[in-house]
Amino acid sequence: MFNKVRYESFAEMGNNPASVEMDSRDLILNKDRFPSLPNFTKKFIVEHEKGHLKYDTDSEQLADEYALQSLYKSEKKSLKKSIKALVDILPEDDQRIETLYNKALEIDKGNSMNRFNMNSFLAGNSGHLRTVRYNADGDADGADADAFSADRRGRGRKRYITICGYAMTPAEVAILILCGLAFFKILK
Repeated sequence: MFNKVRYESFAEMGNNPASVEMDSRDLILNKDRFPSLPNFTKKFIVEHEKGHLKYDTDSEQLADEYALQSLYKSEKKSLKKSIKALVDILPEDDQRIETLYNKALEIDKGNSMNRFNMNSFLAGNSGHLRTVRYNADGDADGADADAFSADRRGRGRKRYITICGYAMTPAEVAILILCGLAFFKILK
């Protein structure tokens, strides 16, 4: 995507860690700032600059969104790491951070789902109902997220499936399905 990578100093680039020259398609890295940044932040910056080229735009927000989408699920907690990347390079009160945070929430909400494990379903797990979901990064969300990490006997994570807003164990879902099948068989 880039023709070549060039390095410039702090004197030439100021506090900006990188930029792209649209005409030559050169990636310009600040040799005084870029190397000291965390690895994921470096990836975010490079993807951000690719976004400028891809959309042929000076829009920082559009380039941020491109980087967020490009790095999404590239590694664990990529949405959070993308937001942190902007925090690493921008002032705290920069509007771009909040804008990217809201975009990450949209992505997370659109891709949130429960993780269903067939082995857990067949083994059956009884327990308390919890209103816990996994988000797109695979973390437990919700009020019971801390309690979700282990069952009553401390044996590790339990699997839950959300149906009509209720979190149920796979065994409870199996019972619900069997009751539903029996009910429809009685109606016939």
